[in-house]
Amino acid sequence: MAPVRSGFAASAHARSYVPIKPDYSDLYDVLAYFEGTADGQGSHREQAEQLADSGRLWAMDHWRREDMAAYMFRVVLEYGRLVHQDTDVEINFDDSS
Repeated sequence: MAPVRSGFAASAHARSYVPIKPDYSDLYDVLAYFEGTADGQGSHREQAEQLADSGRLWAMDHWRREDMAAYMFRVVLEYGRLVHQDTDVEINFDDSS
């Protein structure tokens, strides 16, 4: 099992999330670190709860509702583009109006 990155705890923002590779190849190792074995031995649940609390507080302090609404708009727009990729309909955001 790969250890959780040792240097990532150095910054305050980094204490609010665990970086995962874009291809999710290290996701199992990170989950196994926090969950431990099937019977719960070797788990780091307290550390996981602290990370979750820290991330929640960071989001409440740094994200505005407008930012979250814009992000969700982009997610739904991208989802629509992916769902309709076999059609001739072009789904893009046009801010020219």
